[in-house]
Order: sequence, then structure tokens, then C-alpha cells
Amino acid sequence: MTRLISGEIHLYLLDLNENGQCKEMDLVRNMIGETEERLNRLLEVGPVHTAFYKVSAAYQRQVGDYAAYYVEALRYLGCEDLENLKMTEREEYALLLCVAALLGEGVYNFGELLAHPILEALMGGPKEWIVNALYALNAGDWNEFDKFKGKLQDEAVDISANMKLIEEKLRLLCLMEMAARHPPKQRNLSFANIAKTAHLEEDQVELLVMKALANDLIKGHIDQISQIVNITWVQPRALSSEQITAIETRLNEWRVEVNKKEKLMEENASDIIIACK
Repeated sequence: MTRLISGEIHLYLLDLNENGQCKEMDLVRNMIGETEERLNRLLEVGPVHTAFYKVSAAYQRQVGDYAAYYVEALRYLGCEDLENLKMTEREEYALLLCVAALLGEGVYNFGELLAHPILEALMGGPKEWIVNALYALNAGDWNEFDKFKGKLQDEAVDISANMKLIEEKLRLLCLMEMAARHPPKQRNLSFANIAKTAHLEEDQVELLVMKALANDLIKGHIDQISQIVNITWVQPRALSSEQITAIETRLNEWRVEVNKKEKLMEENASDIIIACK
């Protein structure tokens, strides 16, 4: 039954008006909501989920909800065997998912997408650069991301019109990356340093940090008098090889410090015992 309804939704989505939109959008919205409720009651994921997630992603694409498309398309690809998709279909999904990651409101964690084999469809081709742009965004690397701005603006009208939104997302990820690169007990970031790294004025830093706190990207507090942000927690994200190397370096530094303290305790142990006697 559920699979038949997904088929009906698919047919409705193909029946477009002169503006390229589904003629029965309200009906489709209700059908998707009801079908999702049925699927949520199932204990196992099966072919019915694959069919539903596919049409649900297509619906979200038509209504222009990037964040919802990002979620539904990844759900679909998580159920679908990529071998069942033509190369052109893989390329389309990969490209649309990259755009959705850039423009999706509240989408700050690209881990599932960056690790998904669907992106291989773009590697070595003319659109490989958008994957690299997404890696730069994920790393909070402003200078690297800046190299792709021109191509991004040429790629789609929506991207060009929402570049300020993308830059705001990049600033938040810059802040997260700054915090992640510091040891947990040394995450006291100055307003000046944040402003320089995130490419904004110092009087805008507090608002940026408040947005990061509101979106649960970080935890901590702001010292307005000292112009310092103390960050106690950073939301886990997918890491690039460079980020993993940075973490490895910090772990090695921590190991060296632990060994030094251990050696110091061993050297002073006899003095402590004598003093106790």
C-alpha cells in the first residue's frame, strides 16, 4: 500500500504547471505526511522506504526546502544501491546535495555527505570543484573557500542570491574550527582573533558567538569586559585529513606533557617518602 502511494506521489510530481511546479502540491504534501507516519511505525527499513524517500526528496526539491532535501536525499541514497542509478543520476544527486549543504538552513554538519560515495560521481569531472568548496566550508577555511566563490555564484541563481547566507555559515564554521584546534582547557578566544579569522568586524563577534550558541554548535560563555570567548564544547563534525592531523598533533603534545609529569613524580617520589618519615 505504502509503495503504491509513493508511486502516486511520483506521478503527481511529474504533472507540472506552467511555472514548473506540481499542480497538486497541497495534496502531495498531505500524502507525504501521512505516508511518513505509516513508515515510522515499521520496525525495519525496506524497499518501501527507498521509494518514499525518493519522492519525498523530489517534493522538497520542488518546494525549495534545501535543508529538508538534504535530509531526504541522504535517506534515499542510504537505502538505494548506487549501482541502480545511472551516472547522470548520481552526478545530479551529488551536485544537488552539495548545493543543499551550502544553502540548507541549519545544516552545519556535512559528515554524512562528505563520507558518501555519491560524491565520487563528481570527482575527476568539471564539477569536482564544488566538492572541494564543501570541504573548505566544512573546515572553516575562509581563504580556501574564497577560491570557489566565483564559480559558486555562476553555478546557480540561488547560490548567487544567498552568498551572504553561505558566508554567515562559513563564519560559524570558522569559529568552530578555531575552538576545535585548541586544547579543551585553552579555548579562550579573543574577539580580535575571531574577527580576523572569520572576516568580520570586532563589534560583530558577539552576535556570531550568540548564533553559534543558539544553534548548539558550541557551548561556553562570553566575557564582554575582557573581550574573550571561552568555549567548553564543540559539536562533533566530519574531519578532513588536515583536521585529523591537527588532532593527532595535539594528542602527541598531551602525551609528552603527561610523560614529563610522570617522570617528575618518579624523580621526586623518594623525596616525598623521606619527608613523610
